[in-house]
Amino acid sequence: AIAGGGGAVGLILGGFLTEYLNWRWTFFVNIPFAVVAAAGAYFVIREPSGARNRAPLDIPGVVLSTLGLVALVYGFTRAESAGWS
Repeated sequence: AIAGGGGAVGLILGGFLTEYLNWRWTFFVNIPFAVVAAAGAYFVIREPSGARNRAPLDIPGVVLSTLGLVALVYGFTRAESAGWS
């Protein structure tokens, strides 16, 4: 039922975005869902008791990886209008 509903909503939302905004907006649809999922995971998922010591999160690595992927996606989305040269 969820998959069927998602398919129907996806078609309607995709048609709305391409008709009234631009087809490029279809790439940004998942951002609100990702923010909600990340916030939900942060507040719901807890560290199990008695967990072993782990290395701390590599914040500079996370930031650089995220920026690199964002730049890659942005480059591909701008490639048609700006060209490769």
